[in-house]
Amino acid sequence: MGDSVPSTRGRSVSRLNGYKTQKQGGAAPFREFRKTDQKYSGSYETSVLKRFADFAVLEEFSVDVEKLFTLIVLNCALRNEDARLKNFGIVYDKVQEQARLAPIYDVVTTTVYMAKDNMALTLNGTTRWPAAQALQRVGERRTQSTPSRITMLLEQIAEALSDTAEELRKYVTEHPEFKDVGERMLQEWETGRDLSLKVGNPTPVAVPDLRH
Repeated sequence: MGDSVPSTRGRSVSRLNGYKTQKQGGAAPFREFRKTDQKYSGSYETSVLKRFADFAVLEEFSVDVEKLFTLIVLNCALRNEDARLKNFGIVYDKVQEQARLAPIYDVVTTTVYMAKDNMALTLNGTTRWPAAQALQRVGERRTQSTPSRITMLLEQIAEALSDTAEELRKYVTEHPEFKDVGERMLQEWETGRDLSLKVGNPTPVAVPDLRH
């Protein structure tokens, strides 16, 4: 995260890559410093999940890293292609103390408004939207959760997305002026859910770009 800003509770919110801090025992700057123009550089595995471990509270790490993984999955399911480094944050009371994961913010179904249709960072070496199996593997490797727990998280997100979709349908019915955007959002959510949340789906095979 590049800058620190005050939160509503007087604590600081810092973005995960691009911020220097000091821990007990001396200065400990981020090794993967990210400037503003590098906010789309890196991977969800290393630049987000692994990086968070450098600042997390040890006793709360398993809870927070699971929440962070859930947020990454949610961005995939909702088709938020702008989930860059600055969209993940930590909160802390003092810079010499360990940090907790910041509340979720800036999650939008951007594919409704933007022609670009791929992730902001890489996952498994590509910015293609991941299948559920790919997310399952990332969750098993980067969190302290069991395979069955990761599967349950994907199922819970799928259920929550379906419930929210019902609420959105009602909203579209009551607000005809939102019909165009709302129906496109629902379509994107269905596509994201079918690919990224259903564990039985096959992993897409990357097709090499022969133009270069």
